[in-house]
Amino acid sequence: MENEIDKIYDKILDKIPKEIDFGFIAVKNESVAIITVENINKFTIPFSIESTDIFKFEPNQGNLPKLGKTEIRIKINPQSAIVSIGNAQVVLGKETNRKAKIIKLSAISKYPYLKIHKNILDYGNVIIGKTKELELIINNPEKVPAKFIVDKKKFVKAKLIEQFYVSDISGVVPPNSSFLLKVKYVTSYPNFFSYETFDIITKGGNINRFNCIAHSLGLNTNISEKFVNFYSVELNSTKTKMIRLFNESEEATFFQFFYNNDHVFIFDQLQGIIPAKSNVRVTITFNPKETISYYDRIFCLIQNHFLFVKIFLKIIIFIIIYYYK
Repeated sequence: MENEIDKIYDKILDKIPKEIDFGFIAVKNESVAIITVENINKFTIPFSIESTDIFKFEPNQGNLPKLGKTEIRIKINPQSAIVSIGNAQVVLGKETNRKAKIIKLSAISKYPYLKIHKNILDYGNVIIGKTKELELIINNPEKVPAKFIVDKKKFVKAKLIEQFYVSDISGVVPPNSSFLLKVKYVTSYPNFFSYETFDIITKGGNINRFNCIAHSLGLNTNISEKFVNFYSVELNSTKTKMIRLFNESEEATFFQFFYNNDHVFIFDQLQGIIPAKSNVRVTITFNPKETISYYDRIFCLIQNHFLFVKIFLKIIIFIIIYYYK
């Protein structure tokens, strides 16, 4: 019976590799190798694994289920650049009847290192309402993979306006490879200068810092008249004048008028959209209610731009008096 059990243990142990070489691994990064132990028998088999502190086995003891497989993970997390060599003993069975196999383990740990091809991303002038995306290449010239995270720096204890967004806040750059990081600039306010700093932190390695700078431009809009004079208008009559809102930018924008005498001055459209590279005609009708001089300030609010329109109105009314005899 013992010989049969020995044969069964030998078949299981033969399928376990004699050597496991992790190759080049990164310092302060956990590396994992997996072995699978298969039990083709109809009874469970106890096992245990003894190893050095450098190489960790999970699980390092237990039972192999009947007609099943057990996955064992081997972990190493070196804290410095060294050559690690060790042995592990896989034991099947109990003290009275047991079989063992020695596994040779090795690894070479190196410090990960990343570098970037530029330290400043200059977006230049970007018109409000638009976005612009630039690329940053992260290079890994080493033989080990490098994990990184992107950290946005805050130099003041205040809530900042976020206008730069990276495509990946973390990632892994394979050995002797590159990683493409995209950084998007989103405009928020017209005529606003933006500056932000980011750190690319290599786990167990170096830190790369890059800066983003950009300037958002307001829309190039204008109005045909900033002073509208209706001159003399007879009571109980109306007079109409027209102004135009111009948008010389490549982005459509929204406009809206604000004023007080909405029953005296009547706009054919109080709000709307000025298409890109176009203009909108706005008709103003004056409808006097009494014999006085009218003066009002009309505010025209244009999205991402501001225009101030004065409309001066002076009314002269002739009063006719009838005499009865």
